[in-house]
Amino acid sequence: MKKYIKFIITATALVTLALQSAAGSVKAQPVIESAIYYTDCWYDNPLGWQPGHHFVACAKIHGSAQITVEAEDQNGTTVSLPHDWGNWYCKLVDGELITGVLTITATDRNGATAKKQSNNLDHVRKIRATLNIRFSNETISPALVWDPNIDAEEYYLRIYQLSNQKEVFRSPRLKSTSYQVPGHVMAVGTGYVFRILAHDYDVCSQHASGFCVENRSSTWRRDFTPQAVE
Repeated sequence: MKKYIKFIITATALVTLALQSAAGSVKAQPVIESAIYYTDCWYDNPLGWQPGHHFVACAKIHGSAQITVEAEDQNGTTVSLPHDWGNWYCKLVDGELITGVLTITATDRNGATAKKQSNNLDHVRKIRATLNIRFSNETISPALVWDPNIDAEEYYLRIYQLSNQKEVFRSPRLKSTSYQVPGHVMAVGTGYVFRILAHDYDVCSQHASGFCVENRSSTWRRDFTPQAVE
């Protein structure tokens, strides 16, 4: 009788462990929040990045396990998308993928996969540079102002540390042509590069808003070094 009870307890424990393992696998399954395909016109920059009209594949992915990401075009050509920032995986795919719809596949180390189609990149155009970027002062929290870009519906600001090219800040979406840099982002005496991204949007059924970026431009303001604290 004792052996029988022990067998039941052991079997129950194994079933519980299996259920927990299965639940963990489900939890770890990657989820693709966004899959976007767009162009980015890079103007002259101090980071040594190649200027030009670039094609970009990006996916925003959530998951608790290590994830590998691939983008496949309608010809069956596949490229890997490396981790970029936060939950984003992005790559310049100039000359590698054709325009149209991409299929994004995310696979975690447990073998779980997720797939999502991107928007249809079908209205390719070059976006103008954003002009006359200027600062209100040379503190760690300047107000940044720029001329309206007639190609843009919204803007983003990104800040990079000049010495190591590391991105240290991304703004929220900006409808206006000015932005106050938060005081915790920069340090006195350190050089920074500011990047204004001008975004144009197109209809995109894959995005909750109904729109996603179709084309954008990136314009840099170089060598800003805060000299004082406000």
